[in-house]
Amino acid sequence: MRNFADLKITILKEKIKTIVDLKKSYPSLGHDPGLLNGSLGELIADYFILTGGDDTYWPADAGEPNIDGKGKKGRYSVKWWSPNLDTSETSNKISLNDDLDFDWLVIVTTKSIYKVPRKKIVPPLKGGQGPLPKELREKAIDEGLIAYTQQSKVGKKFGITDSYRNLEILETHYKISENYFEN
Repeated sequence: MRNFADLKITILKEKIKTIVDLKKSYPSLGHDPGLLNGSLGELIADYFILTGGDDTYWPADAGEPNIDGKGKKGRYSVKWWSPNLDTSETSNKISLNDDLDFDWLVIVTTKSIYKVPRKKIVPPLKGGQGPLPKELREKAIDEGLIAYTQQSKVGKKFGITDSYRNLEILETHYKISENYFEN
């Protein structure tokens, strides 16, 4: 299996470079380079999952509900994330799969890649009502707990808020690499 994984890693590097180059050219053509983030994120996640020890990882078929791929280490959900931390713009939550049925959440940003075990993604602390008391904030940071929130009042839509606390938890506990493909 290793030879196949090595071949796939080589191909992924080529395709990632192609999309990064295309993103750079998009503005000169009047297009939004952000339109390519989803595809780029999927390829980067695939690369880091394979090089991170799950050499049997394979993306799910297009339209597969709730997961983006499977490997010997479990089911993966892959998300591209562009947090809005220092702006007055609205939050840019990481949308989670409806039933939270995955083993790993792989988050790709322009700067870093994170791999979060599902068991560390938890329901809202303190019931999601208001600011967290100091002891709950510290517990979340110390234990690497990332609370999800309900994104809509209709249906089961969950997300992870782009907050400094969540980013600190990701950096401290779950960062697997810098995103050297885009920098």
